[in-house]
Amino acid sequence: MSAVRGDCSDLEVQVQKVEQERANLDHQMRSLNDDIQTKDELISKLNKEKKHIQEVNSKASEELAAADEKVAHLSMVKNKLEQTLDDLEVRRAQEVWA
Repeated sequence: MSAVRGDCSDLEVQVQKVEQERANLDHQMRSLNDDIQTKDELISKLNKEKKHIQEVNSKASEELAAADEKVAHLSMVKNKLEQTLDDLEVRRAQEVWA
């Protein structure tokens, strides 16, 4: 009988150890799941920021392209006006000498 009680006592100790291990593992799993959730939220936030930055960059690129086109057009107009001014000055000089 004494041996059976000793075996039962040993089994109870083993059961307590297993239950403690299980509780520890459950706690670790909850901690890891919390970490995963935090990381998922961070990833989501970073993806939103990335999308916003891409949109801002795209808009800035479009505005830069439009500004480049405007500069090219205005440069062409300036060149034509300078050429017209040169032509008019040449004509005036010819009229003065004529």
